This record gives sequence, C-alpha cells and structure tokens, in this order.
Amino acid sequence: DIDGVDLNRNFDFNWFFGDTFLVVDESDYASHFDYYRGEEPFSEPEAIALRDLALKNNFVFSIVWHSSRSGRLSEKIFTSWQWADGKLAPDTEVMKNIADEFSLLMPTEDGSSSYLPVYSGSRNGKIHDWFYRETGCFQFLIECGTSNIQPNSSLLFDTIERTKPSMYYLMDRIIGYYVSASQITGRVLSLDTNQPITGATVKIIESHSSVLKPRKTDEFGRFRRILDVGTYTLEVSAEGYLKKEISLVANSSAPTEVDIALEPSSKNSLTINFVDYITDDTNPIIIINNTFRSDTLDLSINVSNQIDLFDGKYELLVFMDGNVPWEKSLYISNDLSFSIPVLSSEPINLILQESWETLSPEWVFNSEYIKSQQGLLYANISDSVSIPTPMYIETNYLNVAGNNRLVLDINHRFETEWDFDYIVAEIIDHNNQLIAQKMISGDHWYKQENILLTATSDTIFQDVKIRLSILRDNTVNYRGWIINGIKLHLISDAYLTTSDIIENTMPTIPLRLYNIFPNPSKGQIRLDLLSNSGGDINVKIYNILGQLVLKRKISSFIKGRQFIDLNLSEINNGLISSGMLFIVVESNNIKVMKKCVILTN
Repeated sequence: DIDGVDLNRNFDFNWFFGDTFLVVDESDYASHFDYYRGEEPFSEPEAIALRDLALKNNFVFSIVWHSSRSGRLSEKIFTSWQWADGKLAPDTEVMKNIADEFSLLMPTEDGSSSYLPVYSGSRNGKIHDWFYRETGCFQFLIECGTSNIQPNSSLLFDTIERTKPSMYYLMDRIIGYYVSASQITGRVLSLDTNQPITGATVKIIESHSSVLKPRKTDEFGRFRRILDVGTYTLEVSAEGYLKKEISLVANSSAPTEVDIALEPSSKNSLTINFVDYITDDTNPIIIINNTFRSDTLDLSINVSNQIDLFDGKYELLVFMDGNVPWEKSLYISNDLSFSIPVLSSEPINLILQESWETLSPEWVFNSEYIKSQQGLLYANISDSVSIPTPMYIETNYLNVAGNNRLVLDINHRFETEWDFDYIVAEIIDHNNQLIAQKMISGDHWYKQENILLTATSDTIFQDVKIRLSILRDNTVNYRGWIINGIKLHLISDAYLTTSDIIENTMPTIPLRLYNIFPNPSKGQIRLDLLSNSGGDINVKIYNILGQLVLKRKISSFIKGRQFIDLNLSEINNGLISSGMLFIVVESNNIKVMKKCVILTN
C-alpha cells in the first residue's frame, strides 16, 4: 500500500468493502499490502479519467486487461457478478454466454487449452462492476498471461496476438457479423415532431433491477441492449411524454431494430396556498420527486404558488421552518389546488431508547442516533426460512387522541441490498392495523435526507405505535440504517377532508404485485405483494401454453406489504425447463399478473 492504491478497488460501487490501509493479504501464496482501496472513491486521477471516459461515451462492450501476479487467476475472463447464494447481476447470463464464446478463441500460453470464463464474486470497488452498474456497458476483466507479470518482448507480442480475437469478437457481436446478433436497438422519437428524445429511459422488464442506474438514450435518441434470444418487454419513458410498453423478439440472425414514438403529455397546474399562518416570515420549501428527477423550490407563504407539472406520479414534501411538515403522493392528470395549514406542534421525539418498548437486540441507541446493528454490517439470517424475520423496534402505544393527521419525520441514511433487503417505517393503529408504511431498498448513505410518513383519518385517531424494521433475505448484507432524528407530529387539520383524500391521491388498489425477483430466475423467486384488504390469496403459475402448473393458497394474508417465497423446482418434480411463466395472484375481487423468465442451464 505504501507505493499506491489498487485502481481496481477505487470505484464507488461497493468501494466500502475494499481493503483499508495496510491490510495483510492472508492468501497462501504471498503476504502483500497491495489491495488498498484509497482514501475515498475516485481518489486516484487514473480512476477519475476512466470514470469520465465511460460517462462521456455510450460504450456497449469494453475489456479491462489485467496480469496475474500470482498466476492463480491467470488466463481467465471475469464477468459481473455472482454474489452469495447465487445472486446474479441482471445481465450476467448474457455476459457469461458472450464470454463463453470468445474464450474459445483465446488459447492459453502453453497452448493446452483456452481461457476460462468465470463469474466475479467479490464486492470491493472493481471497475467492471462499476462500468456495468453505472452505464450498462458489459465490461470483461481478462487476466492475460500467467505469473510472468513483466514478460520479455516476444512473449508480450505473442500474448497480444492470442488475445486479439476477443476484441474482434466483441466488435462482430455488436453488428451481428458472423456471430449471434441477438440484441434490440433503435431510436426513441417524439410523436409530434419525429425528433430524437435524448435521455429517455429504456427498461428491459425481464432484466431490470434497481441496482442498475437508468439506461438512457444518447444524443441521437438511440438505445442498444445486448440480449440472449427471446421475447422481451420494453418500457420506454421520458419526462414530458406518456410511458409506452412494447413486446419485441430478439433473435440470433440480425439485430432487432425499432423506432419507438412517445406521445407528449399535457402540463397541469398545481396551486399551493398556505393558511393559518401567524406571521409571514415562514419560508417553506417544497421537494418534488418523480421518476426522472428531484426538484427543490422555494415557496411564498402569503401568495398562491403555481407549479406546472407534466402528467404523472409525484411525491411532494413541504418543510416550513419548524412547523409541521406536509407530504402527499399523487398522480397528476389535471389542475389541482391544495391548502396547506401552517401549524406548530409539540412533536413526540422518539430518538431515545426509552421511547421504544419492543427491541430487537441488534439495534443500537445513544442520545444522537439509532442504528440498526452494532457492527459495520447488519447480520444475515442463519437458518433457512420462507419469509425472513425482520429486525425491528416498536414503541408502546402513543396517545394521539383528537388529531386526524400524523406525520412521522425521519432524518436518516441507509444502505441495503437492492430489491432484496428493505428499511421499513410503519404507523399502526389501536386495532393493530397498519395505517401507513414506507419501504425503501438500495443506498442513500453519503448524505442525510428526510422522509415523511403520513397517516390521515376522516374522523380522529386514538392510540398508535411506530415500528421500524429491516426486512432481509439470508445472504448479502450492507451497512443498514442510521437515524439521526425521528419525530411524530400530531395535528388536527381542518383542511383535511374525505373529499381531499379521495380526489387528490391515486385510487387505492386492493391487491398489487410490485415485483418478482430475481427475474430471470433459476427456480427460487420472491413475490413482493401488497394487499389493502388482507384475507385469502391464491398464487397460480401458468406456462406459455396457458396450462396451470402450480397453485398455492396463502391463508389469512395480513393487510399490508409482504414477501412470499416460492420454489418453482416443485413444478413437475423439479423437471422445469427454461422459458416464460406467468405468475397470477388472486383475491376475492381482483387478479394481477406478471411474467417471469426461468433459466435452468
């Protein structure tokens, strides 16, 4: 470490898991200090240069060349990523299939065989994982040569000649020249002008995960996705346009090319008025979040504030100089107007341990923060269970009588495994019924932020309690949840009416299947379900011919959001083949369906 930083530990995806300064390599072939991650992500000018190059260009493939000091990793091709318990990157199978092909074109130094394609299994700031996650580029890490890290010139040129076919193959793979051409490409255009839309998001539903940054069109409106042969669902969206979903087939004979025209959406006026304020020196701000961006605007307390927004779903958060914050999630499709009262309250401060009645032993309290675990990372679950038990803390019942709006204000940062582990905040009423919930997965670690959780009633509340939890599966763990402030505001809001709740929010959906993951899957899947009514639920699985191949009844499903784990290897006694399955979830009065791709080889 004394002579520098390992550049392949200096990228900001999973950088935290790399070696700190002077960590001894405990392997059986050497003891070195050669894997230092650096003082911070992108602390090195070389890493910055590679980052900027990647972000400036729309690369499809790239190779990062390595030489193996020990020889133990030599003559191998690494693809992103396979973490614990078979956790694959969304496009890992496609990357691995490509590596399988061009590895056969690369003979080893001794001529006895060819290079070996393998999965990358570590999480420690590597460049090829960052390239893929950040930009969508398939980057292959190739360890060329053996343990002769500085060979003579004849071996150097021989190695170059033997590995050149990998580069030729990747260029041919992009254009479909004498190799598989399976991909979907095209342009996203505006329906009214036929001009390209730069920065439109193109999502392949079958290989989507929130771990990936959005895959966007370039300055020509073009997108390109390298795929295996199959049928795929594309979801195309852009700010100011209506979202579009189409189904396309990728085959091996030629690239599938299509232009997708998006219809412009209308703009609507959102008017916000402040009422019940005592003085006009309050300076409210509003944070407007949607799929495409987050905007922070200053508002005026003594005039009507008008904001123009395109059709779509938004989350609004208003903070008012120490007064009660205000929050609403809504779908805007027409002009709307809100009256927001400027109310002071004496919030219940929940940062201290004595505020909490039920405590899981992992949680840590002091006077300044609450932390989800004592160590750096939250623990994995040791035993195999169908639905993992969450780590949670819960207050006793709090007297909130006489109020019809409750706002839980949490100042925090968090890091969990994307799409598998969630931080969860809940408000529960005196009947032990869930009345408000937020579940968040992924990372927001390096900057504090505030989230609001609101419960409203058309009458008044009695007693409620607050529950915080981390819902985990049993494998990959991260740094968890740190809460620096948590307060419950109690308000009697004269401007909160039944009409307001119904007209200005999206309609309540009795049953929703948010996601199936992993998708594609090798057999083990998890359904992310929300039921607003609870009761009995049936899960049915159909094959591509419409035949029912598996049925499960979930008795007495608890109202709220939960995970259901299924093992599809039960189908036909484990004789399940690759292909498309349709997952149908039914309650008494509603049916929802999503597709799932099964990969068995």
